[in-house]
Amino acid sequence: MIHGFLLIDKHEGPTSHDVVARVRRAARQKRVGHSGTLDPAASGLLIIGLGFATKIFEYMDGLRKTYRTTGRLGAASTTDDRQGEIQELPDAPQVSREQIERAIEAFRGEIEQRVPAYSAVQIGGKRLYQLARKGKPVERPIRRTFVERLELLRFAMPEFELEAEVSTGTYIRSLVRDLGEALGSAAYCLSIRRTTIGPFSVDRAVTLDALSPDNPDALHTALIPPDTFVRQLHYPVIGLNEEQAHSIQHGNPVMLDAGQTQKVTIPEDHCFLLNPENKLIAVGMLSSSGLEQYIVSPCKVIPQNMT
Repeated sequence: MIHGFLLIDKHEGPTSHDVVARVRRAARQKRVGHSGTLDPAASGLLIIGLGFATKIFEYMDGLRKTYRTTGRLGAASTTDDRQGEIQELPDAPQVSREQIERAIEAFRGEIEQRVPAYSAVQIGGKRLYQLARKGKPVERPIRRTFVERLELLRFAMPEFELEAEVSTGTYIRSLVRDLGEALGSAAYCLSIRRTTIGPFSVDRAVTLDALSPDNPDALHTALIPPDTFVRQLHYPVIGLNEEQAHSIQHGNPVMLDAGQTQKVTIPEDHCFLLNPENKLIAVGMLSSSGLEQYIVSPCKVIPQNMT
């Protein structure tokens, strides 16, 4: 079984599940998953995990994501993007660049969003998009999210381009829709492209066309080993000696020495544990035992035949 991560540059059209299915065929294994859904109509970065790497996804929830989106003013869409039914506003106002610059100020920081009617959010056990396709009215939930950065890159009425750095769970389609309403008009997305997830950039990604069951070398070349990948996350990475690694792999906690915890700043936090060969062997939980000493207990242990 292959273990590691792939950075995929998804083009418009396929679902995230379609990408996973393609990677499964290329890798000839079933244990494949993705770190976060990307709409079929959107393009850009999708992180795929193979083997034990899929167990690391839950530690990526806090990573900021960056998107570039082009919106169109003066019309609304049932799906908030160009895939839906478009309704033109006959009396849509003309908007200036200065008006957009002022309006986007209200969309920085913590904001509330009503999720799109066509989304995978569940209400009463049904996906919103399933209810929307049946024409059933439903009260869509409002979510709190955080916009770290929002910039206007280009404007030529009626189109504008934004770059947004946002927290997990932010809907770019909702952001564009709500911006249109704030301008006394309406707006929908013409395109969405995810360019970064935390420290990972689409510039380093490969396309699905580069992966094929007949070309296994391409997959292995693009594969990021788990130990390399986790070093770029915000959790501590701690190297263990042989005795400590043996204890951790058998599910036992170990005491760490000062040299191993010199970069640890949070008393109780998750960490990634490497053996003397710098292979990822476990996810651990750090706890303080006093006098600046730490104990690490294994949360997820990678079987030795996977390292």
